[in-house]
Amino acid sequence: FKGSAERQIECPPVVAIGGIHSGNVDSVFRAVPLTAGIAAVSALLGEEDEGFTGRETLKRAESFLTAIDVARDGELSASVHRRLRQILRRLRAPLLDPLVGEALTEGSIPPRPLVHHMTNTVVQTQSANATILAGCAPLMTTNAEETEEIASISSSLVLNGGTLTSAWIDALAIAKRLKRARMEAKSGGQTEGHVVPFIFDPVGCGATGLRTRTFSDLVGSGIVEVIKGNG
Repeated sequence: FKGSAERQIECPPVVAIGGIHSGNVDSVFRAVPLTAGIAAVSALLGEEDEGFTGRETLKRAESFLTAIDVARDGELSASVHRRLRQILRRLRAPLLDPLVGEALTEGSIPPRPLVHHMTNTVVQTQSANATILAGCAPLMTTNAEETEEIASISSSLVLNGGTLTSAWIDALAIAKRLKRARMEAKSGGQTEGHVVPFIFDPVGCGATGLRTRTFSDLVGSGIVEVIKGNG
């Protein structure tokens, strides 16, 4: 790292590992300014496995993240990042059902709600990262053969029609049928199963006849809870 600026730019990402904890992470960034990541399993999970709860893990992770923020960006930025993480935790709290909330209170780490994405190939990475940041688990697929099975375990379905393929349309037809059936069952007093909310982004609606018909039929069916659009 003592060479020219050009050589530094060409250097691959560096991940520091081995004995790193919140007390010495600042020295890692001082020694290797190009550090792109930190691997610190022991610092987060600890060596004393007995009695070590998920709540303690979260507290230790927060302390470690704060130390990294301070080392990288200073105290002011660290406080901003810390506040942002608090806001994100509050935003995703309603996603946790009562049983999961109870498990969290008892100190165990809750499972993450599964979000099924049938989305534009251009934004798959960003959508997956945003889902993870919100505390959920993304699953990106438009395979009609697995749509019904995924619907039984997912917490929501994100639809983005930007990449409108035959596979997307076929998978959507199955998702719509399942949604209608569960809505009818719920209105009839049945409690088995859950109704998966649909979040829909009608990308390019009106550009072609196929898009207009497909999207209009979906919105007109009355099964979409949220419609997202760019202003």
